[in-house]
Amino acid sequence: MFWGWVLGTAPPNTVYGPLTNQSMDMMQSQGVQDAIEFFNKKNAGKCPGEEVPVTNYDYSFGPMALWQAGTNSTQQFVGSYSVNIYPNANGTLDITVYNTTSMTSFFYGLYPNALNPPNGYPMGNTSQEYLGTVPDSIRSTSCGCQ
Repeated sequence: MFWGWVLGTAPPNTVYGPLTNQSMDMMQSQGVQDAIEFFNKKNAGKCPGEEVPVTNYDYSFGPMALWQAGTNSTQQFVGSYSVNIYPNANGTLDITVYNTTSMTSFFYGLYPNALNPPNGYPMGNTSQEYLGTVPDSIRSTSCGCQ
């Protein structure tokens, strides 16, 4: 992923399905875990089918996040990202993590966004989507639903 971006050979958008290593890495990330916790608090007492989604939950990657990512190369590459969580009537959650890799993100906001090269050029913008599903069995609901 990293070298494709550096060399300008990364596609404009890549979607990683739920069973890919990259998506599984991101589903374990601190930002996704924080978004799930926020979703659960927002929907406390609601049964599946009554829950409302969480969209554009932003996670900023800084020194603490770098430490939390440890040796996880996917989380280190992605850096900051946005999470959407959509509940399903069966109690599962569909999760999408969105990221755009750019020179601005690589240089922690110190490079002007307006000067980012387009996709197809070295270090040009490229986007990724990481898809996952959280099963009902690991979620805590206190609505008394059957």
